[in-house]
Amino acid sequence: MELQLNKLRKRAGMSRKRLAGMLGVDESCVRLWEDGRADVTLSAACEISLALACTLDELVGQDAPIRDDPVARMLLDEIRTLDSRERAMVLEAVKGMVASLHTLPGRPTTSPPGVIARVA
Repeated sequence: MELQLNKLRKRAGMSRKRLAGMLGVDESCVRLWEDGRADVTLSAACEISLALACTLDELVGQDAPIRDDPVARMLLDEIRTLDSRERAMVLEAVKGMVASLHTLPGRPTTSPPGVIARVA
């Protein structure tokens, strides 16, 4: 599978530098991902999808729209109306909420950090 990062980043009207800043990575990392010379972790792919207001399916070049979840469709549609600064704010808020959820008692453990999802 080929990442559609360059196309989706341009569709969002975002520079590599801005996306890198939103993700907390160096701009060269975004370039390597776009060129297919580096793998993206699943965690990074999720953050990229939120930052660019796209689905993971779109990011990896699959045309599988969110069909069965009207709430997810509504959220994605709303995020697409935001500019890159507003998306960065939403991304930070979601990260904080997810981190809080991970601290709930009885929550199942997740995959260890560093597990890589090959997309190329």
